[in-house]
Amino acid sequence: IDEYSSRGVEIIDATNLSYYEGQHYNKNLIDEILDSGNWSENFAYVSLIIFGIRGIKNTAMYKKGSISKDDYKKNLSIDAVRFATIGIFMTIGARIGEFFSPILGIPSQVGALIFGFFSGLFSGQLFKKIKEEWKWGDILRAQKHFSQKYPYNSRDFNYDKLSDIYHNKSKLKTLLSNERDRLNKYTDNFISLNPFKKFELTPSIVLSRLHFSKLEKTIKIMNHSISDALENIYNNFKDRVKNRWDKNTPKHLWGEFVISNSSILIDKLNDDDKMHINLYKKNKEKNPKYPYELPDPSKLFNAYCKESLQSKIVVPIPFYRAKIYDYIIYLLIIAVSISLITLN
Repeated sequence: IDEYSSRGVEIIDATNLSYYEGQHYNKNLIDEILDSGNWSENFAYVSLIIFGIRGIKNTAMYKKGSISKDDYKKNLSIDAVRFATIGIFMTIGARIGEFFSPILGIPSQVGALIFGFFSGLFSGQLFKKIKEEWKWGDILRAQKHFSQKYPYNSRDFNYDKLSDIYHNKSKLKTLLSNERDRLNKYTDNFISLNPFKKFELTPSIVLSRLHFSKLEKTIKIMNHSISDALENIYNNFKDRVKNRWDKNTPKHLWGEFVISNSSILIDKLNDDDKMHINLYKKNKEKNPKYPYELPDPSKLFNAYCKESLQSKIVVPIPFYRAKIYDYIIYLLIIAVSISLITLN
C-alpha cells in the first residue's frame, strides 16, 4: 500500500464503508471515468476519417473506370460537404445530449453518444436526398412520372400489339381463320350430302376441329397473359425490397421498366411524356450509373410473358364447347340414321 501511495495511487480503505456508501462511491467513480473527456469533440475527427476513406474509394473506382469523371467530381464535392455537415450535426447533437442527460437521468457521455449518433443519421439521410437530386434528379422524376401515370394495370398499354410481339398473335389469327374456313367446308359438304350416301368421319376433320379449338383458346388468353406478366413483374419489384416500409423502390423500378419499354407499351406519348424521356436520356448520358437501373428490361419482359402464357395453357388440347350449328348437325345425323333404319 505504501509503495502504491508513493506512486500517487490513492488507496481507499473500504473496511469502514457501509454497503450503500460503497455503491455510491462506485457510481461516482464511473461518472468520473465517463466525464474524463468530452467525447462530442471527437465526432468531427470521425467524420473526417470517413471522408478520407470515401475519397480513396472514389479515386480507386475512377482509376478503374467504374465511374465517370463527372461522377468522380460530384462524389468528392458532395462527400466533402456531406461529412463536414455530419460532423457539425453530430457535435451539435452531442451537446444537446449532454444538456438533456441530467433530465433523462443518464450519464452525460451516454447522452452525447445517443444524440450525436441519431443526428449523424439524420444528416446522412438528408444529404443522400440532396445527392440523388443533384446527380440523378431528371432520372428519378421521370421514373416517378411514368410509374404514376402508367401503373402495371394501365389501360393505356396496347395489349394487342404486345401479344403480337411476344406471342405472334397475328400469325395465329391467320392460322385460326384458315382452320375456320376448312371446318366450314367440312360442314357445308356434310349438309349437302345425299342422306343415302355413307358419311365417313375422317381423321383430318377431327384434327382440324382440335387445332381450331386450341388456336381459339390460345388467342383468347394472350392479352390476359400479357396483363398477368406486367403484374408479376411489378410484384417482383416489390419482393426486391428488404425494408417493408420502403414504398418508393418498387415504384421507381416500375417507372424505369416502363421508360425502357415505352416504344412497345405505349402507342403515343404526349408532350409531357416526351419531355421527361428527353431529360432522362440527357441525365443518363452524364451519369450512366444511376439508382433503380435495370440490367435488361426487354429480356425481363419477354421471360415473364412466356412464363405467363405457359401457365395459362394447362392442357395441350383445350376443351371444345359445341355451338348451335354443331347441335343442328347432330340432329341431322340422328334424323338421317332414323330414316335409314325406317327404310330398312
